Amino acid sequence: MIRILYIPLDERPCNRKLPVEQFPPGEISGIEIITPPIELLGRKKTAASYIDLWHWVCENIRTCHRAVLSIEMLIYGGLLPSRIHNLDEETLQLRIQELKHLLEEVDIPVYAFNLIMRTPRYDSADEEPDYWESWGSKIYRRSLLINKLLSGLADPEDEDELSSLTALIPGQYIQDYEKRRELNRQVTFRIIDLYKSGIITYLIIPQDDSSELGYTNLDRLRILEKERNIIMFPGADEAGSTLLCRAALDSLCTSVKKKICLLYDNKSGKGKVPNYEGISVEKSLGYQIKNCGGVIVPFPEDADLIFAVQTVDALNREAWDQGNSSEEEMIQKVFLDRAERFIEEGKALALADIRYSNGGDLLLMEKMEERELFATLKAYGAWNTSGNTIGSVLSRALIEINWPDEETRKKNLKLHLIDDLFYQSQIRQHIRDRYLEELNLSYFDLREKSEDIARIVKKELEDKLNGDNNKSLAYHRDLEISFPWNRLFEIEIGGF
Repeated sequence: MIRILYIPLDERPCNRKLPVEQFPPGEISGIEIITPPIELLGRKKTAASYIDLWHWVCENIRTCHRAVLSIEMLIYGGLLPSRIHNLDEETLQLRIQELKHLLEEVDIPVYAFNLIMRTPRYDSADEEPDYWESWGSKIYRRSLLINKLLSGLADPEDEDELSSLTALIPGQYIQDYEKRRELNRQVTFRIIDLYKSGIITYLIIPQDDSSELGYTNLDRLRILEKERNIIMFPGADEAGSTLLCRAALDSLCTSVKKKICLLYDNKSGKGKVPNYEGISVEKSLGYQIKNCGGVIVPFPEDADLIFAVQTVDALNREAWDQGNSSEEEMIQKVFLDRAERFIEEGKALALADIRYSNGGDLLLMEKMEERELFATLKAYGAWNTSGNTIGSVLSRALIEINWPDEETRKKNLKLHLIDDLFYQSQIRQHIRDRYLEELNLSYFDLREKSEDIARIVKKELEDKLNGDNNKSLAYHRDLEISFPWNRLFEIEIGGF
């Protein structure tokens, strides 16, 4: 049995549960994932206790053969605490030094991920410092203009706008935000040093909700000045899944199935840049495949897995705002014709639906159900960002073809059908439009009504699961629905 210690990015299911549950039971896979109890992981903006979590890591890592580590959780106490902390440089460097000494002592392969802090372009303090509620979009815009100026792309109007924004935004907010980014960047530099010295075996630096210009891009350029060969790409919540997959595949001495042939819905789609990301679908896929431990092959006959990708919507729409033109209908038909032929030929096929942001394509699923294709997939996903979907589907599919298990495969398909398609694409927006104003709630705070909303969500999900259109994974047992951060954005699903 290979034991892998896993420290997640935060306590939400996408980071804590899904990466672990993508594996079949240990008696099938020979893999055991050791991860902290949820009470050690903090909650949303409340950081995990460094001392308690560190003691747990020190006690458990010595029994493991490999480790997958979130630097945000280990150093700052979680994803959101990394964006709002008031830790000083001395404390941060001491924590890195303690990590260095521990990893030198245990001397096992270590796979780590350390995010570049995001800069949202909207006004909301749900995941950011309090001042983001009023100044977030302006701080983002200012960072974009700074990037343009430093890159020689700014015109006189840009310079005037930059001066105006700098005068308008309270100086203490800019100072607070830029100071924290600088501290976090110094932590990343030290983590890169651990990687270059061999203490960390494999390191990735995902760019959380990134864009082509702004603070995130400036940090990316500064990191590249320090180390040209470091791997950076858009992503965050899929990183635990991909690195656990890579760690598990690396533990196999022989017969690793990892050759992947890509199937796009259309050739132009691979060059598109999705929402919340600063690079093309094709480049993102290359990074995600490498991170999972896979390799791309050009011919399907040589592949262990056909990885089908429905690429980005021409209008870059969100999942709640979807529809097909006649041309798009034909593209989908040809895409599914090709996918169906591969399945009939006995090829393993997984589907990443990244057409819309934050949810799956309802019409694509309807057509798949008509052909009874969905239940044959090795993996499916359509959640949050393009990188989130691609990475998590890749890792699940590679695990499935190396450690096949029907129960795990079907459970994972059901989970993403329920969450990515039914909840994210349909029910979430319906709840938002129908109930929040009536109950005096907000999208980001369900207050004391979360159980009431959960019952509504449960009823609507079960109606869809038992509906006539859901042929392949008919399902009727009671679901358990909760809201990990007491907001509508994500749910935790149990009971199946």
